[in-house]
Amino acid sequence: MRKLSCIMILVVLLVSCHDNMDLSQLQEKDQLVVYCFPTSTDTTEIHVSTSIPVNGARIYLDSVNASFEINGKRKTAYFQKKIENNNLYELVYYVVGKLNIGDKVSVKVMEDRFSETTATTFIPNIPDVQSVFMDSVYNSGNFYNQIRLKLKSSQNKDYFAIRVIGREESYNGDVDSTYIYLRTQEIETSNEPILNNYSMGETSFNTDNDFYHNLYIFDNSTFGHDSTYTLHLNVKSKAYINSYKVQLYRITPELYHFIKSVNDIGNNEMGDYGMSFVQPSYTNIINGLGVVGGYALKETGWLSRK
Repeated sequence: MRKLSCIMILVVLLVSCHDNMDLSQLQEKDQLVVYCFPTSTDTTEIHVSTSIPVNGARIYLDSVNASFEINGKRKTAYFQKKIENNNLYELVYYVVGKLNIGDKVSVKVMEDRFSETTATTFIPNIPDVQSVFMDSVYNSGNFYNQIRLKLKSSQNKDYFAIRVIGREESYNGDVDSTYIYLRTQEIETSNEPILNNYSMGETSFNTDNDFYHNLYIFDNSTFGHDSTYTLHLNVKSKAYINSYKVQLYRITPELYHFIKSVNDIGNNEMGDYGMSFVQPSYTNIINGLGVVGGYALKETGWLSRK
């Protein structure tokens, strides 16, 4: 009833408003879709597929000409494999070459039937974790394992992503073996202002606060310059999870904005009722779709439950 009431209020507010939505502006031709997430490793993958147009038939690719540049120096991209799933597919290419912090990376993909697609990014600095500690807390009728992670903020505008991994051990007596499963955990964000994304007035119309694949993004715009901030990460206590670790990423602006656009679409509760039009996701690909975004990772050790 609360949700329905909010929708009816919004309808009244929008009686005198209208949207000029021209369907002819939607993409009628196939475009190349490129995903690449370079970091400080020896091998980088480039994933290439095609979009599904509103009108017309989809073009399927057998191969493309993919290239990769590190600080202006060209590297050869080699074909690795073709991934097929439910009549959808993508071509995967890989580039061998060590990447370092500060490197500028450019990706280019060419195919005769498409415009040349390009994108650039860089490898950011590894995030600075000052300390990490885990304790048990009780909140809103549930017990949580609260991980308190202190990070250092710089004077520059920085973007981050954080993920909590739980370790589950299962003993199989028949073969006298222990199986270990690593599972990404959901963070309860209501008590962490950096992650809860709510402002007064928004909660009445959009109460969803989901993050894609439990990868929680934020920026340091509310931190003081050269200060520290402690994240309070509440993970619901589960008997079969005996330890946790935290993965903290510093991500480039283009990767942040892409993930945010995916989250915004997923959390568009009003769109589920036809009240708003969901715009396409952010992309930094010129003449294409997808994203090329760099990142750097800092991973903590395992934190055991007390």
